[in-house]
Amino acid sequence: MAHLEEAADVDMFWGDSLDFEALDDAQALTLVSDLFGSQPTALPDISQTSLLDLLTEDADCTIFLDLDKPPLPPVPTFRPRKLCATAGCAKAARVRGLCTEHGGRRICSEPGCPRVPQVGQKCSTHGGYHECAAVGCGKRAQSKGLCKTHGGGMRCQATGCSKAVTSQGRCRAHGGGTRCTIAGCGKWAQHQRLCTAHFRAL
Repeated sequence: MAHLEEAADVDMFWGDSLDFEALDDAQALTLVSDLFGSQPTALPDISQTSLLDLLTEDADCTIFLDLDKPPLPPVPTFRPRKLCATAGCAKAARVRGLCTEHGGRRICSEPGCPRVPQVGQKCSTHGGYHECAAVGCGKRAQSKGLCKTHGGGMRCQATGCSKAVTSQGRCRAHGGGTRCTIAGCGKWAQHQRLCTAHFRAL
């Protein structure tokens, strides 16, 4: 029998006008049975059941899994680095497709200076550094925005000493620093284990 959707069709088939809101479950099942010629299966009462229970109760989630399928290979979390564009060089490219040995590095913006820039595209020799925050001090800041004189940089590890570290965690007075390697020179080494005078004489 064709499905009767309109209320008028139901009235013609059933008889008098029906108050669907007044029907209880048993009457509703009887009405549907008379309309469609079969006894429908009673549905469970889910009025007090949460959506989570409906989704998980008696659910066999293994039907969504292909247990025979091999696991996917791990996805790499890094990209392989590009190599230097110079023929035969296996080093990693840094700047402009070249490694540092073949010119792949940034240099100071001062004309003719090959040094690496520190601040503002300039090396430390040409002003590429932050100045000490102390008023009137133009020295180079070491840490916390201060130079060594005003508390920047590491402090000597000797007990009670607050001087700046020269090397090996100590100031010069407590064993830090290195003397010039030129025989007979007792000055402190500044560049390449030489004092300033002997370094400039090279």
